[in-house]
Amino acid sequence: IAFQSDRDGNEDVYTITMDGELTKQSHGLWFDGYPSWSPDGSQIAYTHEEQSSRNYVYPYMMQLNGVGEKIPGLSRFSFTYKPSWAPDGTRLVMYHYPSPGESIASYTNIVVCDLANKTLAEITSLDKNDYDPVWSPVSEGQTVQRPEAEPWVTTDPKSANTGRIVYSAQESEGAKFDLYVLDPMNGDKTQLTDNAANDVFPKWSPDGRKVAFVSDRDGLLNIYVMNADGTDQKALTSKIAYDTSPAWSPDGSKIVFVSTRYMDAEILVMDANGENVVRLTGDVGNKIHPSWSPDGTSIVYAARFGDEYDIYEMNARGGGFRRLVALAGNQTSPRYSPSGDEIVFVSNHDGSPRSYVMKFPDGEPQKVNDDFSAYTSWTHDGNQILY
Repeated sequence: IAFQSDRDGNEDVYTITMDGELTKQSHGLWFDGYPSWSPDGSQIAYTHEEQSSRNYVYPYMMQLNGVGEKIPGLSRFSFTYKPSWAPDGTRLVMYHYPSPGESIASYTNIVVCDLANKTLAEITSLDKNDYDPVWSPVSEGQTVQRPEAEPWVTTDPKSANTGRIVYSAQESEGAKFDLYVLDPMNGDKTQLTDNAANDVFPKWSPDGRKVAFVSDRDGLLNIYVMNADGTDQKALTSKIAYDTSPAWSPDGSKIVFVSTRYMDAEILVMDANGENVVRLTGDVGNKIHPSWSPDGTSIVYAARFGDEYDIYEMNARGGGFRRLVALAGNQTSPRYSPSGDEIVFVSNHDGSPRSYVMKFPDGEPQKVNDDFSAYTSWTHDGNQILY
C-alpha cells in the first residue's frame, strides 16, 4: 500500500506491506504526496513540491526504494497534481493549475503525459475547474474524471403539491448550505435543516409529504429523506462513495440516483426506504442527472462516453439505451415535460449554457432562452420552464 505521511516532519511517500513492513520511499524537502502505483507495481508516480512557496509542483516517478526523478517535458506546467496511470502504463493523467505566467485564468484543467515520447497534451480547456482525473481500468485511452459535482448553489424550483418551493441556500459566503421551504405567495420561508454539514439538491416526493436530498453530514455525499416539515431526517445510502442527484419515481415508490461506488458515475435505483438497490447502467463513462418519465417507464439522463455529455434514455428497469440528443458541446439536466412528449435540457452548443426543448423522441432541439441556464424544470401544467 502506498500512502503519504508527515510522520518524519515533511510530507513523504511511504509503502507498507500487509504484514506491516513500513518503508519511506521519498525524501523531499517540502512535500511529496498523492502516490499512484504503475499497473505493474514497479513504479510510483507522485506529486513533488520543489519549493516551500509551491512555485514548482511537478509529477515525479520513482522505482521502489529508488530516487524520484521529475518526468521530462513538463517544465512549462509548474502546478501539476495527482498523477494517475493509464492501464498500459505508458501515460499519466493529472490536473494542472496555471501559474500567472501561463494564463490569467484561475481554473484547472486535465493534462496527459506520454511517458515514451515525453510529450504532454491539455485535454480540457481552462474555462472551468477540472479535478482528480483517473483512468478507466477497462477502456484504453479514455480519461474518466470524478463526475462533475453539481454546483453547491443549487435550487430545485419545482413546487410540490402544496405550492411551496424547497431549495438549498448559503446564508453567507463560506457558510454551510441548508435546506429551506418557501411560500411563493407571501415570501415566508422555513428552515428545514440546520447542522454542521452541507444539505443540498432537495427533491419533493410526488405527494409533497417528503423531501429527498443530499448531505455530507457523514463525511461523504449520501442520499437522505425527511418529512416536508424537516422532521425525521434519515440516511437512505451510506456507501463509501458519492451518492447524489436523487429523483423520485412518479408513484413515489422508488428513487433513482447517481453513485460513484463503481468508480464511474453510474445510475442506480432503490426503494423509497433505501432498500433493494439496483444498478441500472454499467458501461464505461459518467452518467448524471437522471429523471423519470411521467408514466414511470423510462429514465432520461446525461452521459459522457468521450469528451462531451449527450442526452440518453433507458428503460426504468435498465436496458434499452438510446441517445436522444447529440449536439456539439455538453448536454445535461434533461427533464421530461409533464405530458411526456417533450424534454428540456441545458446545452452549451452555442458557447454558453442555455435551455433547449425537443419534441420527444426525435424532434429537433430548439433553444428557448438566451440567459445562462444551469438546471431546468417544468411547471406542473407544462406551459413554462424554470431555470
